[in-house]
Amino acid sequence: MEDKNQKIESAIQKTGFLFENLVSNLLSENGWFVINNRYYFDNTLEIERELDLIAYKVDKISEFTIYTALIISCKKNSENSWIFLTKDLNQQDPNIKLYPFDYWSNSRIFQQMNAKDIIHNKLKEEYHTNNTLNYLFVLQRNIFAFQEINIDKSTPKMIKKFTIP
Repeated sequence: MEDKNQKIESAIQKTGFLFENLVSNLLSENGWFVINNRYYFDNTLEIERELDLIAYKVDKISEFTIYTALIISCKKNSENSWIFLTKDLNQQDPNIKLYPFDYWSNSRIFQQMNAKDIIHNKLKEEYHTNNTLNYLFVLQRNIFAFQEINIDKSTPKMIKKFTIP
């Protein structure tokens, strides 16, 4: 008969906690600050929801400070595998934003001048030499679809198509 600890361990293995813990540890080991399990109020459905991970990193690139934040929901499916279908990246595709960038500044000078283009161009120069920016933003392949497939039954559960912005 299993003792109490073995039952708890067995129950935890059936949840997504181990995967969430793995992702959290990987981020932490790579210099990210990680906040686990934060709740927020979904005002559309009027219920509380949980964010598995919020991770952020601050990088100094030349004279700019770049804040990168990730909001992560870890999913587990013990019956299906997630298969990502990819193709070569078309550099000319107008639907793919190769160098995504959002900008905000509290500097009135930056607000008056065309600072967004200046900063964006400086970042594009740095994307290939800064490990964090390269990992997050330099696309190697285009994911054009994914499927959840039950390997044992070889039948797709669902198909979702999307293009990475």
